[in-house]
Amino acid sequence: MKGRGFTLLEILLAIAISGLIVIALTSSYFQVLKAKEIVEREGEFYFHVRTVLERMERELSSLYYNSEGITSLFKGEENSLTFYSLSPSIAFSRYPAVKLTYYLDYGENGGILMRREEPFLALEEKKKEFVWLRGVKEIKFEYFDGKEWKEEWMDKETLPGEIRVRLEMESGEEFSTVFLIPLGRWGS
Repeated sequence: MKGRGFTLLEILLAIAISGLIVIALTSSYFQVLKAKEIVEREGEFYFHVRTVLERMERELSSLYYNSEGITSLFKGEENSLTFYSLSPSIAFSRYPAVKLTYYLDYGENGGILMRREEPFLALEEKKKEFVWLRGVKEIKFEYFDGKEWKEEWMDKETLPGEIRVRLEMESGEEFSTVFLIPLGRWGS
């Protein structure tokens, strides 16, 4: 009996099929890596937005209010928010309270949510500004007086009961949250 082997055609066909399988597996591998990077980047973005809003909530819940009724040192506008907080400062840890301002700045690369700190009762004028969140198209603050939402808070004697923050990102995502102000006004 004569030994039978593979013909050249069969070997070439097997090599071609193996090559297609390797190409398909490699392509799938790189698509999975790309999808993983996208998911990680989005997760990091959402984590950063959540961290910014949580920090803002912590600072607002530690809002300084002068119980004498002279002034609350609170200024609420539609696109910016300024208040004094007893929450620990990032830049001025020696001071018991800091004046915080959140506002939107338009730079070369789009909107940037900025955070300014100024120490309370400092002997010299000091300020530190932080880039808090990039890619912000619009920020909007609204203030609840116990009856309705207002675009500005002009009352120097009281605080709003709640503050709503809406962030619209340049990428199209929108975020909204409401912060309860423990010392705020809840109607008349």
